[in-house]
Amino acid sequence: MQDDPHQSPHEGAPQSADACLERIDPAEADPHLATQHLARYAWAASLMPAPRVLDCGCGLGYGSAMLADAGAGEVLGIDIAADAVEEAARLYPRPGVTHRCVDAMTLEEAMTLNGASVGRFDVIVCLEVIEHVAEPQKLLDVLKSLLSPGGVLAVSCPDDEAIGVDNPFHIWEA
Repeated sequence: MQDDPHQSPHEGAPQSADACLERIDPAEADPHLATQHLARYAWAASLMPAPRVLDCGCGLGYGSAMLADAGAGEVLGIDIAADAVEEAARLYPRPGVTHRCVDAMTLEEAMTLNGASVGRFDVIVCLEVIEHVAEPQKLLDVLKSLLSPGGVLAVSCPDDEAIGVDNPFHIWEA
């Protein structure tokens, strides 16, 4: 998709809730796309119960809610888009679920600066996010560093070519 893997073609791209195809509300999205997203979170929910869960790239929060409903003791949903995080709290409130606007690449630093320790997570889900990140290996390293011993990191990435989608917000392709 891109010749230089260190330079994003999408620098300056909008970071809002409607900026990318995957940022969806299942109640309003194309049924096929909604089904794909819900199925990924349903699979992640099968990893529950878990005491602490990180939902990296939580978008509008439906996945965080699914994880909580499946038995997560505490869910931290993070997203880079402030408006998405606000909508997540409004649309899918759940006990034990917190949403924060923070860049996953600097999560530990950002949480420490806000007076909270991010701690470690038993399960980390990062679904349909990594294709938007300029440094995917760095993201994986950050997430791995946040795992509790024996924790599970679940990552998914769409295969745009197989499904016939050309998403301009994807920096990488599977």
